[in-house]
Amino acid sequence: MERSRNDRRATHQPPSLGDYFVVSTEWDNWCVSTEMARHIDACLDTQPQPEWITFVDVTGARVRVRAKHVESVTQRSVEQRAIGRWFERLVKSERQTDPALEDDD
Repeated sequence: MERSRNDRRATHQPPSLGDYFVVSTEWDNWCVSTEMARHIDACLDTQPQPEWITFVDVTGARVRVRAKHVESVTQRSVEQRAIGRWFERLVKSERQTDPALEDDD
């Protein structure tokens, strides 16, 4: 029985994060789907702006924040995250090959 559980764990692939957006306030951040980000954008674009915005984050939690406290809604696509990781590896490699660059930071 234990062997079959281990075999399943070894072949099970973790789910992909896919594309998401991060909603930021001064106090917290929430990851939301593209559809929720569109809903939040529409609420923020409405005139007069609503006092509260209610949405559901990627974990299924219901969130209600004052519209005036939403600081940003930032896209985090799979491609953008991959480019970010590539860029960080490039910077790290550059620093490792030329320690004098540490003085420039």
